[in-house]
Amino acid sequence: MPIRRGLTPHGFRHTSKKIAQSLRTPPKLMDGLTEAWEAALAARRAMCHTSPVRALDVLLRGGR
Repeated sequence: MPIRRGLTPHGFRHTSKKIAQSLRTPPKLMDGLTEAWEAALAARRAMCHTSPVRALDVLLRGGR
């Protein structure tokens, strides 16, 4: 999915959730994916707080 200029991490999560709901993704699966994403981001942040990839860098520096 392309990332739109000005799209915030919050906006991206909201959009992703709406897409998953429209595809009738079970809520339990969506929750599990969110937990996995948060854990992966925390592990990446523990290694380094920055990234040359702008979207990841924003998330690592405190955007969620």
